[in-house]
Amino acid sequence: MWLTDLSFESLKNWNTPKIHLQIITQNRPESLTHLIKSLNSSIYIGDDVSLTINMDRGADPVTLKFSQTLEWTFGQKNGCVIY
Repeated sequence: MWLTDLSFESLKNWNTPKIHLQIITQNRPESLTHLIKSLNSSIYIGDDVSLTINMDRGADPVTLKFSQTLEWTFGQKNGCVIY
């Protein structure tokens, strides 16, 4: 019975994939740059791929600056989450 409880909009988009990328990094700007280049050259199914970059408070300035200024054109960039 759950299918009949869904709205028309939900039914229309039930099979649309949602991709959420979570990157954990710390003091490795070269590796992060390489990963981002690979992600930017990828082909994604769906029209929204969100990106979140997580790092510790002790992250080096280069990694932090790169994460904050990164342009992500595939969807929402949730910024840089610092723990």
